[in-house]
Amino acid sequence: MVVGVFVVAAVSLYQTTRLQHEDDLLAFLPHDNPDVALFDSINREFGTTDLALVGIEVANPFDPAFLRTLQKVTRDLDQMAELNHVQSLTNVIDFTPDPVFGGIVTAPLVDQIPEDLAAQEALRTKVMSRDAIVGNLISGKADAVLIYCYLAHNTDPRFVANQIRAAVNEGFPTLPKYWGGGPFVSTYIYDTTSHDLRRLTPWAVLVIVFIMMLVFRDLIGTGVVLFSTAIGTLVSLGIMATAGVKFNIVLSAMPVVLFAIGSAYGVHVLARYYALAKELDPSIALSRAVEETGPVVIAAGLTTAASLASFMLMDIEPLRTFGLFSAIGIIASLLLALTFVPAVIALTRLRRAPARSRLMREPLARLTVFAANHRVRVGLALILVALIGAGFVGRVDTRVDQSTFFSRGSPPDRAERFLSEHFGGSQFVQIFLTGDMGAPHVLREVRRLADQLSLLEHVSSVIHIGDILAQSNDAMNGQARIPDTAEQVGSLLAFLDDPSVGQMMTRDRSRGVLHVKLGVARADAVEKVLGEIEQVVAQSLVTEFVVAFSGTPEVENRLRDVVAWRVLALVSAFAEPLSTELELKLRREIPWSPEKLDNRVIEEHLARFLLSQENPVPLGDDDVQLAATVAQAVTRLGRAVAEPRLAAALEEVGLSKVDAADLG
Repeated sequence: MVVGVFVVAAVSLYQTTRLQHEDDLLAFLPHDNPDVALFDSINREFGTTDLALVGIEVANPFDPAFLRTLQKVTRDLDQMAELNHVQSLTNVIDFTPDPVFGGIVTAPLVDQIPEDLAAQEALRTKVMSRDAIVGNLISGKADAVLIYCYLAHNTDPRFVANQIRAAVNEGFPTLPKYWGGGPFVSTYIYDTTSHDLRRLTPWAVLVIVFIMMLVFRDLIGTGVVLFSTAIGTLVSLGIMATAGVKFNIVLSAMPVVLFAIGSAYGVHVLARYYALAKELDPSIALSRAVEETGPVVIAAGLTTAASLASFMLMDIEPLRTFGLFSAIGIIASLLLALTFVPAVIALTRLRRAPARSRLMREPLARLTVFAANHRVRVGLALILVALIGAGFVGRVDTRVDQSTFFSRGSPPDRAERFLSEHFGGSQFVQIFLTGDMGAPHVLREVRRLADQLSLLEHVSSVIHIGDILAQSNDAMNGQARIPDTAEQVGSLLAFLDDPSVGQMMTRDRSRGVLHVKLGVARADAVEKVLGEIEQVVAQSLVTEFVVAFSGTPEVENRLRDVVAWRVLALVSAFAEPLSTELELKLRREIPWSPEKLDNRVIEEHLARFLLSQENPVPLGDDDVQLAATVAQAVTRLGRAVAEPRLAAALEEVGLSKVDAADLG
């Protein structure tokens, strides 16, 4: 019997050395949940949900030496198979007009490393003029940069986080660095928890040994009970390794739990044996001890195992695993307490029970007598305590707040503060959209939704494919807006082969993602913002279209709504946010219908546009007079004019045929 147990213990110990570790916090999500399934699908398709952020604090991010190192680090990281895409200031794509051949040039924003102060200042001016870059890849004060590392699907976040950390530390050994995002946070939580448990486990074992020695005053008996409990724990871990189950942050607490609970069963058998061995022969005392304590120990062990096994009904896989293998460990400890412990006692021929400590016996006796003599008062006190506890049960907050896993001043806490201060936060929400992302009307609806979301409190920024199209359209035509036709959208998308585009839209243009950056990390604040986002999406997102002709009230109201949200979003981005009163006034008074305006007002504004840099078509030498003439001619035509008629009218007032066609 004893030899067989030792063999099982040896095999289990060997198997535990093969345990694999998993620190991915996403494993806590129930994979059969539709929302989680969609989350996984988005991650596989767009590769954007598992993101590691590296913030670097630097006095001058346009210094040539810094840019060269950042360029090398970005390139080295981008070559890692575990990363889908890496983006930093040195490889982000920029769109500029092609002065020679026309069209646009797509090239890295930092296409050349500046070698002198003048070149540095020119690059600074260029970079800081890009609204999509400032606040995302470089801070508004130009004192920090950010590297985005998108993990490939089903990669080990702990391994990748360590690889990223090593590469960045090698490139920037002295600069302050901040590690944010899920992979770094989960790695820190896992490493810290494992370190704490390694430090806690010996102390927990010492406390149990001390208590048992204090009670039994027998080294052999104490050693037998604790050794049997340790074997039960090893059996559970060995089965786990054999089954290929990975050891996660929840399971890391299981050995201590099993050791604390499982040791009680052997203690019951040993205590009863010592009591009977005072008057009986050791063999008889052992037999009676097992007979008397067996049913009680079995009942206690099975109820404990059943309680732990109830975790298997939960939809969180790590907790199900914890419940299953904890129950296995309890049953193993129970069986060893009824077999291995008696076998060792019989072999060692323990003949007498050590003297009990009066230090514990007398206080326990007094407590028992007091409870027996004051049953009513003790019962009422216990009922009162139970009622008070029941009253507080409903106030338990069951939300998982990631920030509670680390203390103030820890690396994740410092990273969160740095990212919030310099880049508006590190929490991202992805909104999955289906529709024809090559259709201008769909893109405008996406932008309208993004504009609404950008006005919510604690929303730092919203990124979508419409932004990139507007930037490329600005480089192509001088107009930072979504093109008017699907053909124009398609021609712009032909220039966009950067991997970042694939994180916002699928290749077939049938699906897209809105990336919403949150400026808060606390669970309660995030939950509030998520509720507001869901409400905006439910109320505003178009799920079906109805054909309506130009000039109808439905079309006018929709256009008014689109323009209002665009103006509000721009005001909020580049100036102080409007008050609720001014916001409502703006939405109410946008004069979209031209019939409400005097023609002279329309001519004045149109002439101003023709003379501005927003107009991509030069009018010639006599700009002012020609602009006024063109504005007058266009205003006389009225609304919804066909392009050929408009082009003909422009030719009549002096524009060349090419310019008239372009302006039309």
